[in-house]
Amino acid sequence: MGYPVRAIGVLVLAAVAVTVACAVTAVGTILVVTLLIAPPLTARLWVDRSSRLFVLSAALGAGAGFLGLAGSAIWGLAGGAAVTLVSAGMLALSALSLPLRRHGQASRLRGLAEGLPVATATTAVEQLLSALGPGETNQV
Repeated sequence: MGYPVRAIGVLVLAAVAVTVACAVTAVGTILVVTLLIAPPLTARLWVDRSSRLFVLSAALGAGAGFLGLAGSAIWGLAGGAAVTLVSAGMLALSALSLPLRRHGQASRLRGLAEGLPVATATTAVEQLLSALGPGETNQV
């Protein structure tokens, strides 16, 4: 017996929709998009399991919010812009450190990038997933 993948997908989609609808009016579109995209992308560069991804993503989002608002208070910057810069900086540093942390996978990804123009979209996705290594399945 596995997880009810379809039900979990619908639940996550509904949670994201409610979050976006409530947060856009409160903090603005750019900050909402930044905090919905950058922390999960950053976390994905560090972990492979979904459970760890959710926890690290939440921690990175909270850390970006705290550091961005602290920097905003210290240097007199706009709060949303400071949070966005911190979040983007975390993502950039994680992406730049990827070759140092995953030397073998990074070299495979470079080889994949060189062959992308001749590959079909399906083949490219399959190669990318195999280069990223084994992931977690939906089965318990």
